[in-house]
Amino acid sequence: MRTQFRLALATIAALALLVPAASAQEKTGTITGKITYQGKPLTGGFVTFIGKGAKIPSRINADGTYRVREMPIGEAKIVVESKGVVIPKAFASAKTTPLIVRVQEGKQQHDIELK
Repeated sequence: MRTQFRLALATIAALALLVPAASAQEKTGTITGKITYQGKPLTGGFVTFIGKGAKIPSRINADGTYRVREMPIGEAKIVVESKGVVIPKAFASAKTTPLIVRVQEGKQQHDIELK
């Protein structure tokens, strides 16, 4: 009987620990936009958002558009790797990219003009 009581108490305690974890899921945002260089859309490659323990890549479509989903809110660096168009190397590394965005909860638009 005593063992069953301890087991029941341990189960209740374990469940109580899980409830806050489930309700404290990290808030995220979805970012869409268009990437251009010298006024023209990039026609391929990848854009990667890096921040708060996440590194989320997205394909750059033929019209220069992209979509990044489930990015944790907060500051994120943006890395751009182009296919077909030569862009400055600084954009291709998290260490050197000047591109930074504040990701907000929900949906947001963020167009990127590479200079």
